Amino acid sequence: MANLFSHLELNTGDAGAAKAFYAKLFPGWKLADMPSGDGGVYTMIDVKARGAARAGAAGGGIQQKPMPDMPTGWTPYLLVDDVAETFARAQELGARPLLAPDDIGMGVIAVVQDPSGAPCGFWKPAAAPRRKKVAAKKSRARAKPKARRKKR
Repeated sequence: MANLFSHLELNTGDAGAAKAFYAKLFPGWKLADMPSGDGGVYTMIDVKARGAARAGAAGGGIQQKPMPDMPTGWTPYLLVDDVAETFARAQELGARPLLAPDDIGMGVIAVVQDPSGAPCGFWKPAAAPRRKKVAAKKSRARAKPKARRKKR
């Protein structure tokens, strides 16, 4: 896996003000509120809302800080094959754990603070459920090819 940045999350003391600011600053962003597990609101940011030029851009989210003493800021999430393994390896390399691997339904997340003091999240989306293939109905009556007229 290439370990791409897959999601950017803003943790803030005033989520309403942040949403209003970014909605005006970037009118192409689509902001959608959804309930979070703690009874709060998580706002998904879809940056692909305006055209294919942004098709490769990472999305994001805005939320009220889960801990009051947590600093306000953006946390990048990197796509990984195994969140628990990456979380453990990061700690072996000197990272401080901030959020242990947690299955949030849509996938598994974890957050560490790297040795320089910067937060870094790890993300693995849940496997998409397989769709059952529906056999296409074959038409019993086949159209007969039209007879061609010979040119004279």
